[in-house]
Amino acid sequence: MQQQLASETPRSQKGDIFFNQLKEDTAPMHRALEQLPLSVAITSPEITTTGYRNYLLRMLPVVQDLEKNIFPLLANTIPDLEERRKLPLLLDDLHYLDAEYENTAILPLSAAHENMSTAFAMGIMYVLEGSTLGGRFIGNNVQKALGYTPETGARYFGGYGGATGSMWKNFLQQLGKAEVAEGAGEEIINGARFAFTKIYNQFKG
Repeated sequence: MQQQLASETPRSQKGDIFFNQLKEDTAPMHRALEQLPLSVAITSPEITTTGYRNYLLRMLPVVQDLEKNIFPLLANTIPDLEERRKLPLLLDDLHYLDAEYENTAILPLSAAHENMSTAFAMGIMYVLEGSTLGGRFIGNNVQKALGYTPETGARYFGGYGGATGSMWKNFLQQLGKAEVAEGAGEEIINGARFAFTKIYNQFKG
């Protein structure tokens, strides 16, 4: 899972301190995730259709769990939440690739953490939204190596198209507001670390 950690963040001294801490505290986990064979394969010029398909299949339970069980916790916090749904894009890609899958009972994000707070859920969302930003690099690699495009077989990595950068900035603004309003910086960071760990385990297995 390729995640582009933010260099463009809401500007304020307090906000800078929080976002710097968030990036520093999650950087080792981010690097570990990128070094997994599945992550290395998806960014390699030697990527195969089988490797691409396997990546999407591993990502499927994460996205299903996020949108079914984490999104409801954020409905009053992220105004454009519905625009951030990407499960239909992922399913379209799998259908295009003739990948066999079924709705899974695996809940990589929600099952292992009871009574999740909004701030913790925002930390999880930070990781997944960051992966959308970094997904543009994967999408370019998939298109160059395999010929799949955001219209044909690589919709998921197309993210929000030309609006991907602005959607990321908008999310960071909401994240900063949540941290300031609730004094919940530590809880947000814990959520991000949790998400990295669970996705790492999902991709490693």
